[in-house]
Amino acid sequence: MDRPGPKLEAPADHQFSSGSDLSISYYHDQLAWIGNSFGERRKTDDVSVQRHFRWSDRQDIIGGAEYRYTAERTDGDPVAYFVPANDAEPLFSLFLQDSIALIPHRLTLTVGAKIEHNVFSGFGWDPDIRIAWTPDQRHTLWAAISRADRVPNRSDTGLRWNVEVMPGPGGLPVVVQETGNHGVRANNVTAYEAGLRFQVRKTLLLSVSTFFNSYSNQMSYEPGAASLESDPAPIHIVVPVYAANKTYGDSDGLEASANWKVSSWWTISPGYSLQQIRFRVDANSVDTTSAPEANGYSPEHQAQLRSHFQLPQRFNFDWNTYFVDRLPAQHVAGYTRLDLQLTRRIGKRWQISAAGQNLLADHHTEFQSFPVIFGSSDAKRAAFVKLAWQF
Repeated sequence: MDRPGPKLEAPADHQFSSGSDLSISYYHDQLAWIGNSFGERRKTDDVSVQRHFRWSDRQDIIGGAEYRYTAERTDGDPVAYFVPANDAEPLFSLFLQDSIALIPHRLTLTVGAKIEHNVFSGFGWDPDIRIAWTPDQRHTLWAAISRADRVPNRSDTGLRWNVEVMPGPGGLPVVVQETGNHGVRANNVTAYEAGLRFQVRKTLLLSVSTFFNSYSNQMSYEPGAASLESDPAPIHIVVPVYAANKTYGDSDGLEASANWKVSSWWTISPGYSLQQIRFRVDANSVDTTSAPEANGYSPEHQAQLRSHFQLPQRFNFDWNTYFVDRLPAQHVAGYTRLDLQLTRRIGKRWQISAAGQNLLADHHTEFQSFPVIFGSSDAKRAAFVKLAWQF
């Protein structure tokens, strides 16, 4: 159960000229939530500075820095808990991006990088290179190579979760314990992407892209040496299973979407994505579950059909249908979701909406949360009315 706490946002922007501006923001958030047998209270403070300016007629540069400090307190039980129970996670990052018009209005090269330091894996950097070619007003071809890291978190480094208890020698209970490892490294992915946007006519825009991702240092779980423990009672044998970085693999797929203005009052936006994942483990790994779970952890097929109607008397109606394929590793069935929303604008600043979500079924499961202490992922049928004021 989530218990949102105080939240504060304080942005400040200053524009020096049409091609030069500065943005400074501060963010504070407090959150508390309780699972089946686990609870967490977290406070986050974040300050960021972003500077943008045009270096010349052909170069557009943006850079900045961010500092985030998160303090959290956790409550567990003998089955699942964190070591230490309370912790702080400072994060510092810098980024710089330069967009270069190699051929004005035709060929653009964008290069950038982000450098980050965190308490779990130290320094890391994520470079990005993109190029876009617009031979005419109707076509844009683009390609990109980028690298990104998934930083280890508290679950990877400090979680103690008693997964299974079984009888052992001499009647001693044997506890299989998933154990965090402060030596785990960041998970890496290098992404290769390419795509085409095609304005077929004024009322129809098509977009298609393909990708290939190469993953390294992904999470695996390796058994350690057994030990005898007496706290908590009774005396028992603990068989630790440590987090490690012995899984790797790749994925590929494609995405396609369209935006078709059927008439002055009706717009249809279909979309489809395909993703195939192939994970393996190192030769010296004894983990037999992480790779199969990763291969079946994401839906292979996803599709959507969004339909927007502009009606008389300042009414708008949205009909959105989504399909998500099954997750075989989690035994989660595929589902189709229908959302409807009717909105009416009142004057220039007000609007009122009535919406229904997940209308085809009472509920559906989107994914399984492991450990189960982190709660359910069931999405339930819902309806609400919203009144909004824009200022």
